[in-house]
Amino acid sequence: MDSQSSVPPLRSTNARAPAETPDPPSQLGWGALWFATVFPVALTLVYFVLLAGESAAWQQFAFAVGKGIQFGWPLVWCLWHDRSALVWRSSGIRGLGLGVILGLVVTGAMLLVYHLVLAPGGLFAEAEGAIRAKVAALEIATPRRMLLVSIFYCLIHSFLEEFYYRWFLHARLESRLGFWRAAVWSGLAFMAHHVVVLAVYLGFASWLTWLLSLSVALGGVLWAWLYRRSGSLWAPWISHAIVDAGIFLIGYHVIFSPS
Repeated sequence: MDSQSSVPPLRSTNARAPAETPDPPSQLGWGALWFATVFPVALTLVYFVLLAGESAAWQQFAFAVGKGIQFGWPLVWCLWHDRSALVWRSSGIRGLGLGVILGLVVTGAMLLVYHLVLAPGGLFAEAEGAIRAKVAALEIATPRRMLLVSIFYCLIHSFLEEFYYRWFLHARLESRLGFWRAAVWSGLAFMAHHVVVLAVYLGFASWLTWLLSLSVALGGVLWAWLYRRSGSLWAPWISHAIVDAGIFLIGYHVIFSPS
């Protein structure tokens, strides 16, 4: 697959075409790419920071509307500029096993670092109180509600993020910049709104905020590579879902385990 390849379209056909099709750079303006890069950060600042003192209903409403705009934007753009991109040419389950392995390795490393270093060393103590306060403010601080939230994030939100950051943003950047520069850009874009979330819990000045944020960016680059290698969203999605499950396991420990 050359550096000009783009994304697998979304609607299935029986054509024996490659999993990815060229997306000429002239078809997508830089303004659309910058919007896709910056909007998730602005959204997170609104619903996670600016509305933090508002009711849970307002925060959840802002989240739902903002996410609808974010994940609807690629579809709107494709309907407007390139409807052919919405035709799925499936590459099957190629790369799915590698996605599972990568997800399990990252999740295992993450759980080990948390349980052997961060928690015992008290490095996560400040974040624990902030996390409990946040989930209480959102009215999801019960095991049942947290389970529902975790299912949504692991199975649905992770797919939507792969669709947004890999299928839409990364692949169209790749047609302009080549793979590695596009992977770094989309990885940093994927990282940016996580910086806001982590800073709420750990502080913007905390080295841990930036270490974890850079880990997110590295994960974005890894999933871009996996997406390009497999020619499908399935592999990065399953990897992303496994990592999100690990994050929620840590969250359960923080919220529901005795201090």
